[in-house]
Amino acid sequence: MKKTIAILFLIISTFTFARKASDFSLSDQYNVTHTISNYKGKIVFLNFWATWCPPCKKEMPDIEELYKEYGENKKDIIILGVNNEDSEKVKNFLEKNNYSFPTVSTKNNDILREYRISAFPTSYLIGKDGEVEAYAVGSLTKEQIKEAIEELVNKK
Repeated sequence: MKKTIAILFLIISTFTFARKASDFSLSDQYNVTHTISNYKGKIVFLNFWATWCPPCKKEMPDIEELYKEYGENKKDIIILGVNNEDSEKVKNFLEKNNYSFPTVSTKNNDILREYRISAFPTSYLIGKDGEVEAYAVGSLTKEQIKEAIEELVNKK
């Protein structure tokens, strides 16, 4: 794995929790339901964020650009945000800032616990087999996210 990814993304296998991505089924700002297990065969970039979080706000334009570059979830790369604030607040924030990438909202903190979210933003990369490949705590750049995704795309 490239040095950049090794530094930015901590490989899950070095930790003690399960490698399988925790499944959930939640609706986004368009009332479309996203179920993690339905994305088997695709690479998922899962980004946990909050409207009040400055580092989240910093990386969101890059996530939006990647969402568009990778085909708006119509191909093999899925970009999905997760937020645990009020769904109307999240929807208004996304609309105000012209972000179109899907973001699911939940008040259920079990999902945050299952993904061991202790800070925002936190991002996960889930491989085509549904296994968590890597995660990062903190803001990432477009180049860092793209490099990590491409590393998984090219993984044999």
